[in-house]
Amino acid sequence: ERVAFMELMEAARDEFGDDCMTELTGWVRLYHSHHTSITGCAIFCQFRRQAPKVTVELDYDSGWYTWAGEPRKFTALSDKEESLFYYA
Repeated sequence: ERVAFMELMEAARDEFGDDCMTELTGWVRLYHSHHTSITGCAIFCQFRRQAPKVTVELDYDSGWYTWAGEPRKFTALSDKEESLFYYA
């Protein structure tokens, strides 16, 4: 996420000038193969602080059950019933 936003901000500043971030409008869509981390959420917040008029959308697959939108074969790790909460 960080690299994507940094590249976007650099391209905007190169095109429109160093003080353009607060006036940018539009949207950014990101896709993850898994849920985002707390660090990713912080990066979204930092980007929104720099570019408050830009909408950020995030979509993701469940790393446990899907892969690029397709059902994922789940490998049994034990003979017990598998659950996301089993390993907590």
